[in-house]
Amino acid sequence: MRRVSNIITVLALGALILGPGATGAIANSLENIGVYRDGDSVVVTIATSSSCEYNAFLTDSKPERIVIDLVGVENNLQEKQFKELPLHSIHSIRTSQFKSEPDMQARVVLDIERPIEFRSFRSDDKIVVKLPAIADEIQFAAWQYPAGGTFADEPAVDPEEVEATRATPEELASVEEVAQAAPEKVDSELEIAEAVPEKIDSEVETAQAIPVETASIESIAAEEVAEEETTNEEVAVEEEYEDSGAESIMPPKLAVSDPSTPSGMQVETTPKRKIVEYASMGMKDPFTPLVGAGSGRIREGLPSLENLKLVGILEDLEMHRALLEDAEGNGYMLKPNDKIKGGYLVTVTDSKAIFQVTEYGWTRTVALELAIPEIK
Repeated sequence: MRRVSNIITVLALGALILGPGATGAIANSLENIGVYRDGDSVVVTIATSSSCEYNAFLTDSKPERIVIDLVGVENNLQEKQFKELPLHSIHSIRTSQFKSEPDMQARVVLDIERPIEFRSFRSDDKIVVKLPAIADEIQFAAWQYPAGGTFADEPAVDPEEVEATRATPEELASVEEVAQAAPEKVDSELEIAEAVPEKIDSEVETAQAIPVETASIESIAAEEVAEEETTNEEVAVEEEYEDSGAESIMPPKLAVSDPSTPSGMQVETTPKRKIVEYASMGMKDPFTPLVGAGSGRIREGLPSLENLKLVGILEDLEMHRALLEDAEGNGYMLKPNDKIKGGYLVTVTDSKAIFQVTEYGWTRTVALELAIPEIK
């Protein structure tokens, strides 16, 4: 009996020394899930009681889903599935305890049912997932569960966007060069200001020289009047000799060419275009279309998805383009976001083109597979 009591005492002392932590560490728990709209994007926030590691990926199988695995997190939310959401970009949100002790892992699944590109990052104790909204997404109020959680109304800051707004070392060096060049600019403006009085003195000298030019003009006018009087006297003398019948002793006038009339052959400054007409001489005209003129038809309006098939894909580093053909043999080359009847092209992969079509208020995603003919 004494031995049993000693064992109980040792166990009690051990429990007091180790404390409550000996029974197991307090797990990191899933606290809150929120959704709100930020411009053309939909943002999902997943809050935990403390920071954790996570893994986010898009499933390859259909319907497409975004899966976020939270490492070391326990899912304590009372409700696990949320189907009544106030938006169309996400059909439902599901949560579960993907793994239990000792390696606990909670999982959050976003049912989007379309192939997209998204980004995820950590902000304090929240995991933020940012994905593009669909084309006809409505303006919806921010949603969260539980309603009294720690959901933040202000948009989360993406570290990649902050990094993109930072100035590069080259830009900082350019700013320093501009700042160093500022004193030289001030000195240049001072030199221009000092040169202003010299410019004023030059204008004054020009104004003083105007009377001299006026006097020169008056002297030229007097010489022209004198020449005119001399010409009149010569004409009077010629008329007097003609009336008297005597031979004129006036010297012959020399022919002076007009300097305004250029010598030599006149050439047109703008050459005229030579027009050549083709004479077929009763033979076939090579410029006539082989197929009757105007026989081709141009389709107007947007193509309908039901009449299209994917016949080829143009691969590019920036984006792929889809080569499509309708039932009448008309070809179309579309790139992502190009419109069709009732929808648009979402993306082009290596083997298919994915469209989103809205009919009768219902949006669906349609994928056209590339039809590769068999080689016989």
